[in-house]
Amino acid sequence: GEASYATIAPTLIADMFAQERRMRILIIFYLAVPIGSALGYVVSTQVAAAGCDCWRWAFRVTPGLGVILAMVSLFLIKDPPRGESEHALQHASTAATGWRAYWDDITYIVRVKSYFWSTLGFATTTFTVGALAQWIPTYLRWATAYEDVNNAYSVKWAGFGVGGVTVFAGLLGAFGGGELARLLGRRTQQANALVCAFSSLVAGPLIYTALTVAHVHSLVYVMWVSMFLGMLMLLFGWAPVAAMLLSIIVPTRRATAAAVQLFFSHLLGDALSPYLIGQFSDGVRRTILESDAALPKLDHAPHNVIVAEERALRYALYSTTLISTLGALFFVFSAWYLPEDMRLALKMARGKEDSEEAEGQLNNANCTDDDDDDDSILREPNPPADHVG
Repeated sequence: GEASYATIAPTLIADMFAQERRMRILIIFYLAVPIGSALGYVVSTQVAAAGCDCWRWAFRVTPGLGVILAMVSLFLIKDPPRGESEHALQHASTAATGWRAYWDDITYIVRVKSYFWSTLGFATTTFTVGALAQWIPTYLRWATAYEDVNNAYSVKWAGFGVGGVTVFAGLLGAFGGGELARLLGRRTQQANALVCAFSSLVAGPLIYTALTVAHVHSLVYVMWVSMFLGMLMLLFGWAPVAAMLLSIIVPTRRATAAAVQLFFSHLLGDALSPYLIGQFSDGVRRTILESDAALPKLDHAPHNVIVAEERALRYALYSTTLISTLGALFFVFSAWYLPEDMRLALKMARGKEDSEEAEGQLNNANCTDDDDDDDSILREPNPPADHVG
């Protein structure tokens, strides 16, 4: 239930708020992710302690809160017609029903090139964030034991530090990325994709720096600063990715597009990356432990085992920097197709041309800008008087 909420809520925002105001509303919406994470740490700890130190009590709070919020949503939130904020024509949706309608939605969204590339780009972000969230606490344990075992971080303390960094980076990232895309959007229709490409590109070197200096005790502050800035860049694109999807998919198919994007971003991202990084690390560790040239007498030297663990996990986590850079390339591809896909989605939503003819243009790689009116609508500074939001 809560997973479906994440796909439907942005589409409701798009229906209620015109494009000129939508980004700021999305920023507020995605601020709930780091705020909720922070509250989760605090509330679950306090509730578990109050419940006779039983961790199960931490999970017994969530259903009650969910019921309260469900009632609030049911009675206070109006379900607007699809595309109301854009004056979309309801007949612009497919006439099919049941599974045929769902299949039509899928075949439509996979042909939107900017959507395809942005989904791959978002998957690289979730891949990197998922791998770091899973393995950085363990890595910091071995890295801080590299020079002095007695001053090594515990996994619990390292996890608390990484969680705090992620929460604050999420707060600043959701706000900063959304605002940067909104301001840049006054100059170019490619703003959302370009912000995502920039943040993914910058995140790679920052994460690499944090991993490289983590085992040097005198550079521990450099490690934490680099880690914070790297996570900040990775989380810069959450609101712009959502805004991009809402601008290139017709209103009646946005929920399906959001669900497909969320599914594949997790399937190819944070559901896969912890396992792959773990397997990679295990393989590298075995190679080091079996190599006398790399570390002589490893099997008899506890410190060398620490070195092997640290190096293996560090080399495995280095791959996330390459994945992040690859994501930047995917977002650049998305930016290339973004303006044309935005114009086509607006045409289909407002019924400016026959729906079948508009969908046919998705397969035309040589689309031309033959409708200046659509371009002016996309850049319209102020909504019409009867615009919603």
